[in-house]
Amino acid sequence: MSFLEEKPPWSKGQIEKLGQAIRTENEYNTALFNDFMRQQTRLIAEIEPIIQEVLSASTLTEAEDDEEVSPNSGRYRYSSRVKIYRTLVEKIKRMTTTPMHRIQDISGLRVDFDGTHDVQDEIASKLQEAMKSAGATKVKSVDLRSGEHAGYRALHLHVDFPAGKAEIQLRTAFQAQWANLYEVAADIFGRQIRYAQWDLGLNEDQRNFVIGLQDLSESIHGFELSRQAIRGRQRLDNLSGDLTAPVAANNTQANELYGRIEAMLDKLRDLRET
Repeated sequence: MSFLEEKPPWSKGQIEKLGQAIRTENEYNTALFNDFMRQQTRLIAEIEPIIQEVLSASTLTEAEDDEEVSPNSGRYRYSSRVKIYRTLVEKIKRMTTTPMHRIQDISGLRVDFDGTHDVQDEIASKLQEAMKSAGATKVKSVDLRSGEHAGYRALHLHVDFPAGKAEIQLRTAFQAQWANLYEVAADIFGRQIRYAQWDLGLNEDQRNFVIGLQDLSESIHGFELSRQAIRGRQRLDNLSGDLTAPVAANNTQANELYGRIEAMLDKLRDLRET
């Protein structure tokens, strides 16, 4: 039996009790907590080769450290992390009724890639098959591309193994760049901008800036839908010569989006310094 198919030595009830103690700021079993977090780290290490195998069979190339994952780059970048103590405690307290053993993203894995929404769906489908073959008892696709979560867009896979839960984020190049930009803003304005009451405590200038970020997300979504439509026509009739004008317009739009991202990032850097 593989690690992923083997249940850990503790019960769900023990982890629920652990999470409740953390939530209420009472004393908790630190040895159990450390064992649980080591399990999460091992979980990532065991899932990572499955993801890499799926990606290596694609037409994408893994980006080097100094290479950008951008539209038309043909690249992807894989990363992973286990939540640090502070962010885990924040999440446990924020999710007031969710037992700790049911939190999906304590172990998080991410793939940022150059591709359309169709490519995103294809990678997700292949990862679902691979995870089930590796012993996953449940793999659920969560489509967040509507942008209803403060503008954040991605496709997530919630993966349950007997060994534990993990979340795999699949983001297109622009979805990733926007999310990274929004994280910088959250560090400056407060992490509440990622949630329902995003404007809590913001002054007018800060509120307008965050609204601008959310508008940028809408523009990126429009660009990606346009790009997908062009790629779909190319595959359907192979009349690339007839698509010169829309391809050029799409590329111009991409450059404009890059300009907006850079301008907003420069503004955030100035705000951070002051």
